[in-house]
Parts: sequence; C-alpha cells; structure tokens
Amino acid sequence: MPEEESQLKKPWTRLLWLKQDYPDNYTDPTFLKFMENLRERKSKPKDYILKKDDYEKIRLNFLGFYHILLNTCFIFICFTYIYEYKANPVPLTGCVSFLLLCLSISNRFQTNELSALLNFKSSIILIFIMLTVSPILKSLSKTTASDSIWTLSFWLTIFYTFAIASTSLQNREKKTNEIRRPSNLSTNILLANVSVLASRLSSTTDVFCFLTLCIELNIILPSILKSGWNFTSLTISNLIVYVFLNISLGLSYTLLILAFSLFYLVVLPRWFFYWRVHYHRDDVEILTIWDPKTPIVDL
Repeated sequence: MPEEESQLKKPWTRLLWLKQDYPDNYTDPTFLKFMENLRERKSKPKDYILKKDDYEKIRLNFLGFYHILLNTCFIFICFTYIYEYKANPVPLTGCVSFLLLCLSISNRFQTNELSALLNFKSSIILIFIMLTVSPILKSLSKTTASDSIWTLSFWLTIFYTFAIASTSLQNREKKTNEIRRPSNLSTNILLANVSVLASRLSSTTDVFCFLTLCIELNIILPSILKSGWNFTSLTISNLIVYVFLNISLGLSYTLLILAFSLFYLVVLPRWFFYWRVHYHRDDVEILTIWDPKTPIVDL
C-alpha cells in the first residue's frame, strides 16, 4: 500500500507556495544527490574543476554572442548596400535565395525534416506578406523623419540582439542538437526593425528585396544550419563584415573594431573565468535550483 500511494503522488517540486502531498520536513533525493556532488566538487581544487568543465562553455558562449553580432550586422550591410550605394538588390537577393535553397536540399536528410519544413513554410509566408505590405512601408518615408527612424532602429537592434542571444544561450545550456530557430520575440523585433528601415528605401522592389534578405539571413539560415555557428560560417561572416567596414569606414576604424573584437574573444573569457575561480560563491548554486528560472503563467 505505501508503494501504491507513493506512485499516486505527484512529483515533488521546489515551490514554496504550492501545497503538496509531502511533509514539511521532506527532503527530495535529487537535492541530496546535488549536495553530495557539491561536496565532492569542494574537495577538489576549484581551478582544476572549472578549467575542465566551465572554461570551454564560457569561451563558446562569448564566441556565440560574437557570431550573433556579426549576423545582426548583415541587416545594416544590406540596408547600406541598397540605400547608400543605390545598388540593384535583385541579383544579390537571387543569389542568396539560390544558396539557401541548395543548403536546405543538402541538409534535409541530416535534420528534422518536419521541423525544417514548417519553419521554411512560415518564412515563405512572411516573405509574401512583406511583398503585400511593401508599398505601405515605402509610404512611411513621407510621414516620418529620418532621425526618428534611426533612433527607433538603434533600440530595436539592441533588443533583438539580446533576445536572440538569450534564446541561443538557453539552447546551448540544454545541450540540444536540434535546429536552432529564433524565438517568436526575436523574430517580431527583427521584422519591426527591418520594416522601420525599409521605410527609407525609394522603391517597392528595394523594400521587398531588403525584407527578403533580412528574413533569409536571420530566420531561414539559422533554421537550415544544424548548429548556431561553425568554423565555416564564422569565417565567412567575419570576412563579409570586415570587408564592408573597410569599404565604409576605412582601414583605421576597421582595425580599431578588430582590436576590440579580439579583446572580447581572447581577454574577456579569461577574466570571467578568473572571477568564477576566485570570487564566485558555491552556495549561490543551492539558491538557484530552488525555484524555476522562468515562471510558468497559467492563462
């Protein structure tokens, strides 16, 4: 009978405000196992444990955020290519679309086909919706000042960067090998940002091509790639961004930005690791496991 009753009980959860079928002094076995592992970690040299387990994660997180910044730069590269240099965006859009089609065909047997197909269909629907609203976005240029557009785009870019970085970090912590797809929040912010920038373009064709490029590079491409980034995509992204910076800003500013990037990739991870070794408190881990990080709202 006690075994049957224990099987009928709901699993114990770390929620103080929830009445559960367990006594007040109940101690969950998972918590005891966690404390045992924590004692074992304390008995070993802390720098050895962190160097073995955490430094690679820290380095990958910094590198992943850097790659997100590079991908975000593609929005402004496409916009400058069309708006500032008055270039014809149709050939570039066609080349990018053909490249993504080839990548999707070559990777469809290596990924979840249903998930990739659904996300690809939603992106195609977004493109056709943008084709419909392109004339409306173009008309905004007659009613909105450019200073307001640049300011709004600046803040939307910051919000988008941290939204997509948060999603990517959560997927990396879960160690999932699934297709990394942008969250709904980051997708909506991206569409708002490119819509605001598209209002500065001169023709409906430019607006449609700009929206298509941004959707392909920031929504479809991360869905096709199995992981958030790899050596090839990181190399190509760096090459495109720094060549564009050299053409637009000159060699001196490009070298300055490159120096900051190297400082971020090489020095900051080691500083953060040093802080984890010498200043991070282990008892904080006990507090962080008590309640869920993300609250669940039952609507």
